[in-house]
Amino acid sequence: MTVLTVHHDHLTGDPWLGDTVKPHDIAEIHLNRFPPEVHLHDGRIGWVSRQHTTDLEQFALLHDLAVVNRLDVWAAL
Repeated sequence: MTVLTVHHDHLTGDPWLGDTVKPHDIAEIHLNRFPPEVHLHDGRIGWVSRQHTTDLEQFALLHDLAVVNRLDVWAAL
């Protein structure tokens, strides 16, 4: 089974994400955020280091995950 490994310098933000996030756990991915976000079905959010954006995008394509581009209200302030 393919998993998105949660490294302390890769996918961070919520200490309760655990060691791995499986593709079926992911509701959507926001690549246009700074840093990019991974939203899980249970409401938790993880952030990916900007240097891993390409890896995250390839992971999303490989597993047919929703890549969503929404206006980042906080960035607009």
